[in-house]
Amino acid sequence: MLIGHSAGATLAFQILMQRSLLLPRAVVGIAGIYDIPSLVTHHASIPVYRDFITAAFGADERVWAEASPARAAKGAFGGWKEVEAVVLAWSSGDSLVEEGQVGGMEGRVRGDWGEGVVWRRELSGAHDEVGEDGGQMVGLVASVVRKLGEGE
Repeated sequence: MLIGHSAGATLAFQILMQRSLLLPRAVVGIAGIYDIPSLVTHHASIPVYRDFITAAFGADERVWAEASPARAAKGAFGGWKEVEAVVLAWSSGDSLVEEGQVGGMEGRVRGDWGEGVVWRRELSGAHDEVGEDGGQMVGLVASVVRKLGEGE
C-alpha cells in the first residue's frame, strides 16, 4: 500500500505513472497536490505557492503539468490491474489544498480504474492536523485492509 499526505500523495501517484515499478494493491492520497498548475493558479494571490513549486520543479510550467497526476494521459493508470483500491481523502477544513485537487484527481482515476476501485473519504481538521492525526490515518488504512481482504 502506498500512502501519502500532501506532496507525499502526489509522489504516490507519480510512482504509478512510471511503468517499471512494482505496484501496490492500494494507494491512499490524503490532501494531495494532483494538479500543480491548478494549485498555483488557485492560490495566485499567495506567492509562496509559486515559490515552492518553482523550487521543486523549476520555472517551466510545462514540467508542472507533466508532473501532475491529474493531468496524466488517459490510460496512464488503467494498465495497473494490481491496484485494487484508490482512496482520495481530504478535509473541508484544509485551507492549503483546495477541494478541486481531490475532485479533479477523482475524475481522472475513475476514468482508468472505474467506480468500484476509487473511493472518496472526508476527513476533519486543517491540512497539517490531518497528517498528524494518527486516528484518521489508522481508520483509512484499516478500511483499505478490510477492502483488500474481501477480495482474497
